[in-house]
Amino acid sequence: QHQHQHQHQHQHQQYQYPQNTGGYQQQMGGGYQQQPQQQQQQQQQQYISLQLHKPTMGPNADKVKCFEEFPRPEEDDVQYTTQSIKAHQDATPLSSKYMRFTHGAMPNNSKLNAQVGLPVGIVLRPFAELDEDETLPVITSTTGHGQTVIRCKNCRIYINPYCTFTDGGKRFLCPMCRVLNDVTADYFCPTDANGMRKDLTSHPELMHSMVEFLAPPEYMRRPPQRPTYIFVIDVSYISVTSGFLKASCEAIKDNLKYAPGDPQVAIVTYDQFVHVYDLRAKLAQARMMVIPEMTDDETVGKINENGNIEGVVLPAALEDMLVPLNESSAVIYDLLTRLPSMMINNQNAECATGPALATAMKFIYGTGGKLCLFSAGLPSIGIGRLKNRDDKKQYGTAGENPLLKPAASWYKDIALAASTEQVSIELFLYKGKNFMDIATLAQMPKITTGQVYLYNMGMGPQQTEKLNKEVNRMLARETGFEAVMRIRVSGGWKCQNMYGNFYIRSTDLMSVPNIDPDKTFAAQLVPVEGAKSPSQVCVQCAVLYTNCNRERRIRVHTAMLEVSNSYHHVISRLDPVAITGLLSRQAIETALTDKLESARSYLVEKNVTFLKNYRQALTQQYRSLGNQLFIPTSVRCLPLFTLGLLKHAILRVDAKLSPDLRTYAMAKVRLMSDKNMLVGVVPKLWSVHTAQMGDDLEPQRCASSSLKRDGVYLLDNTTCFVIWIGKLAQRAVIDALFCGKELPVRESSPINDAFWRVIDAERERNISVGHQTFLVARDGSEEAEGWVLKYLIEDTVCEVKSYGDMLIHLQKKVQN
Repeated sequence: QHQHQHQHQHQHQQYQYPQNTGGYQQQMGGGYQQQPQQQQQQQQQQYISLQLHKPTMGPNADKVKCFEEFPRPEEDDVQYTTQSIKAHQDATPLSSKYMRFTHGAMPNNSKLNAQVGLPVGIVLRPFAELDEDETLPVITSTTGHGQTVIRCKNCRIYINPYCTFTDGGKRFLCPMCRVLNDVTADYFCPTDANGMRKDLTSHPELMHSMVEFLAPPEYMRRPPQRPTYIFVIDVSYISVTSGFLKASCEAIKDNLKYAPGDPQVAIVTYDQFVHVYDLRAKLAQARMMVIPEMTDDETVGKINENGNIEGVVLPAALEDMLVPLNESSAVIYDLLTRLPSMMINNQNAECATGPALATAMKFIYGTGGKLCLFSAGLPSIGIGRLKNRDDKKQYGTAGENPLLKPAASWYKDIALAASTEQVSIELFLYKGKNFMDIATLAQMPKITTGQVYLYNMGMGPQQTEKLNKEVNRMLARETGFEAVMRIRVSGGWKCQNMYGNFYIRSTDLMSVPNIDPDKTFAAQLVPVEGAKSPSQVCVQCAVLYTNCNRERRIRVHTAMLEVSNSYHHVISRLDPVAITGLLSRQAIETALTDKLESARSYLVEKNVTFLKNYRQALTQQYRSLGNQLFIPTSVRCLPLFTLGLLKHAILRVDAKLSPDLRTYAMAKVRLMSDKNMLVGVVPKLWSVHTAQMGDDLEPQRCASSSLKRDGVYLLDNTTCFVIWIGKLAQRAVIDALFCGKELPVRESSPINDAFWRVIDAERERNISVGHQTFLVARDGSEEAEGWVLKYLIEDTVCEVKSYGDMLIHLQKKVQN
């Protein structure tokens, strides 16, 4: 809550991508309300044409002439739009912030879909935070007599603005399956001469494409539960000496009061043994109870075929250890304050992570909630014990692929049990220089709709602040508990693959135990072979969940897309940001199920197929221009976005990138919103030293040619802020930023003010990714190479081509 208040103290500064200075050749067609032949001709001309030949001799040999002319993203590329058709004049269509489609116009048959050559899909963020001018209508009754939910009897879609009423209002036509439904007597209203209900404006479900219904009792498997938080904290030697234990306790203590509703809380700690605590309010201080036998027998904590945990016996009554926060806050805060000093001399380096998780699950059976693991060491004893399989010789080679796959199945088993019990698992991991086997541990948040948070540079002030901010975000954000989600789509299309952190219970029912604004999902849509294509495609996402006030609700988003039989019209409505979001998730799954090289090849081949088909669809007049690469204007930046994915930590060939960090990057990208995704693949670069009185920082191209030796630059890659200081940078600029300190500080000066305006805006924009820290990299240092040069994606990086070479490679592939 206090973070949210702080965010709006600063105006949201828009990042303006650098302008194309060379003015690439761009032919733009006109509007779509023309005769078909004229429309087809102009749609064919909606492309950019790049002359990609290299001189063979002279000082510029092997350099592409038009580097400055290459397409780069503009602010309009990332803005939220309305892709959906408007239901009626007074309806509010759905913003692409909630559902962003790769294709604004859907191909009307599988042949046309194959000709386009790019996957059709959606990037969804059902709990995205509302803008200040947005409202979410909550419908407690649709009829005035208690009925809240009206659905199609055939496809079970929820009523929405695209439903049309017939027979004077006695029936409504489902926009998804086209079945007529009878209107109940208490929902009936006559229609006017235009077929619109006369009480239309009094029904939010017929006016807004995003609504929330109060769920009736039949939508409840059990009574809605109060929010429950179990904190599992590592107190081993590494956790104590690194400062991670102290930072974790302070973060929980500082932010637990921001957890909404009336939560109940339990605390479990562990080293070689597992400790639980009696937290009853009547106690002067918490009473520790040790469960030593759990680590002696590696069968204790095993998950049986019914999803139950075997062998775990709690040493006291559950209600003594799982307590209401509002009653036992003094005891809980006192324990969190004393824990670091209680464990200060702990020399036990073993980590009974598995037994501690098994114990925590015993607390939360039957209630659901959130299990938060704070871990600083590799699980080394008891159930779930892992071996250190790190091998630096395999980094960046084919031998790295096995290290990206889980080493043990127990963590998947406990995650499945947690998902069944509506428990989400959050991982707060201190890596330091140790191997944590994130590939194995990350199964838990992936299956249970949790997240992975990583602290990798020692628990100094920056990492301590990062942990505190991220615990705050995890506790304070809106959260839907006990949630399930389903995506429905018109006949003729189906959801083939879904991506994100969830577990599929049945064909299309996704278990998402905790859902919040930081969770993004994606789904690939494919045509159903032999099915008749609908005239429009309706897509609806519905989330059934319990809010913090223990109300069962259904959040519904509905969109309607046009269908086209014109190749060029489908191309003109492509969204490269959504396409990149879908491709990135497909590449991650390919890397994890096959190998990294297969994922890299998949991305390049998708570009080649798409551009080759596009060239073939142009008239002979354009195809005869042999040394030019034609890219549709709608997706002019797709090659750059693909290049960014190839150079991102999820896929790049890098002998210095550990499997832990690569797996962590994959976990982050899997959850990224479209705007965060774009910054992740095309980092932002600003020149700091050029800021004058009242000016903002000047955006630069993400290339080494932008870095001048006398300059100071700021790079944002969504992971951290890197400040690059040239060898000849002016002392006045450095002093204005750092004021004699190691890290930037807030002071009043033109450069300092402009710098912090950017930092505040980017931290707000990237809040769902994590709190960004600072890293200072001086020209020529190891930090500059590792944290700056690898993110200058327009250059050759880690054996991956430069932007110019990438375009030439695509051109050759397209012409062959």
